[in-house]
Amino acid sequence: MRFVRNPYVIAAILLSIVGTVVASSYRRPKVSVTEARRSKLSDALSATGFVESTEITITSKATGRVTDIRVDEGDTVRKGDVLIVLEADEYDAAKDTVSAGRDAAESHVSAASLNAVASVREAPAQVERACAAVSEAEEQLNRLRRGSRREEIQEARAALEETAARVKLAQIQLAAAQVALEQQKKMSAAQTAQAEAALRSARSAEEETVSGLRPQEVAQAESALTDARTRRELAQKDCDRVSRLFAQDAISRQSLDHAESALQVSRQVETQAQEQLSLAREGARTETKKVARAQVEMAEARLRETYAAADVIQVRQKEVEAATQQVRQAEAALRATSARTGLVEKGPRQEDISAASARYDQAKAGLSQARQSLTRASAQREEVNVARAQSRQAAASERQAAIQLKETVIRSPIDGIVSRRLVDIGELVTPTTPLLPGSELLKLVAPNNIWVIAEIDAQDIAKVSTGQSVEVTAEGYPGRVFMGVVKHISAVAEPKPGGRTRARIVRAKIILSKPAGELKPGLEVDVRATTTGSTDALLIPSDAVMQDERGSLVFVVEGRSVRRREVQTGTDNGLTVEALSGLKEGEKVVVRGKERLVSGMRVKVANR
Repeated sequence: MRFVRNPYVIAAILLSIVGTVVASSYRRPKVSVTEARRSKLSDALSATGFVESTEITITSKATGRVTDIRVDEGDTVRKGDVLIVLEADEYDAAKDTVSAGRDAAESHVSAASLNAVASVREAPAQVERACAAVSEAEEQLNRLRRGSRREEIQEARAALEETAARVKLAQIQLAAAQVALEQQKKMSAAQTAQAEAALRSARSAEEETVSGLRPQEVAQAESALTDARTRRELAQKDCDRVSRLFAQDAISRQSLDHAESALQVSRQVETQAQEQLSLAREGARTETKKVARAQVEMAEARLRETYAAADVIQVRQKEVEAATQQVRQAEAALRATSARTGLVEKGPRQEDISAASARYDQAKAGLSQARQSLTRASAQREEVNVARAQSRQAAASERQAAIQLKETVIRSPIDGIVSRRLVDIGELVTPTTPLLPGSELLKLVAPNNIWVIAEIDAQDIAKVSTGQSVEVTAEGYPGRVFMGVVKHISAVAEPKPGGRTRARIVRAKIILSKPAGELKPGLEVDVRATTTGSTDALLIPSDAVMQDERGSLVFVVEGRSVRRREVQTGTDNGLTVEALSGLKEGEKVVVRGKERLVSGMRVKVANR
């Protein structure tokens, strides 16, 4: 190719280029702009949801054939109402069987407890007694084998002397008791005679006081005084003798008391005789008659006392009998001690050693039997524990059988409506197991406990908060709006069913403010809400924002040209977007015609 050297051609090319540039400068692109303004930012939320309710699938805990169905689809039931009845003959028979087993187990426990209580109470005591018997028999055998020692002989002789002293003391006490008895008899007879004589004398004195006394009667009073004085002296001697015996512990305190009482009585009788003699000598006066009457009454009372004192003789007789028994016992002990002392002095005989050895062997055999009884008692106690465990197991089986029998009658666990019936009469139903699902019988729903699960797009999750009010609508109820409140927001995002691969949703539970019986479980609904963001946000149209590899940007009109400006955006409601940084209020941003703009390009504002 040859280079064109013609200057005219070169000039023409340059003129063409300059013209093109000049022409292009006069064809500036047109753009539409709007100002960035501060205002309140509102955002709308729209999501799809589904009505849900408490739905319970009724299954059976027992295996059996259906004999009765009490409800049908659409029926309203109350908690506890009978829904389905299963055949219960086998469960009833099983309950009777385990009840009989429980009764037998309880009887076994009672019998075993009685045997064990007696054995456990007696066996330890038997072992203790047997051990003591073995120790005693062993000690006696060893003592016989060793022979009598000097100390044992001395102890035996000392025991013999002590026993002989007890015999002598018992004999002394017997003699003293016999003496006391005889004295009591004599004293009682004397007291009775004295009381009778005193009464006769008092009555005679009273008669003489009334009618006057004769010399012979005065002489009788003097004789009575002499007799009373003599009796008082005898009573004084008896009292002195009894006091000496009491000081030697030969008689009881009661004998001394009776002797002193007899002395007191004799003194009173002597005083009375003295007074009678004085009255006889002085003659009777009115006061004397009264005294005579009082003395008669006193003598009668004293006679009654002497008759009552006869019981003391019986006491003395019993004391003599007790003392006689003590003498006999002491003499028997003396004979036994004397025999033992003779054996100790002579030393053991071979037949005594053989007998002691036999007693020792017998005691060991008794100990072995007692220990076997203790072992059997422990075994019986363990048998009681086993019987009680069996009884508890039988009782648990009975309760389980009762529960299984009760489970043949299936009742409603809630107030609700029968939504589906899945079984017919005569069908065999089975319970749910860890390996196999059970038979489904009915489905119940609670119409007064419904809610909505809304599927919120992940990019809209910031628009939802707990406690937020929402509106719920359904195509089947045009014009109806059901108000609700966001109760719970899921903590995880899930893949959107049937959506894009990377689309995510967050489920939110909405509780309706008023029960809405019209909304049926499973119904699809629309959920709407309006959220208010900042009240002083810098807003621009969403169409003004462009995206590149560095983020969001806008074109800002400065004079007759545009400048590329990077911005940070906030909440976007689809119409307006919040400019967080990069713009100022009043700046104009390009809304339309921004696709071919470059920074610094001159533009023509269409809506200036």
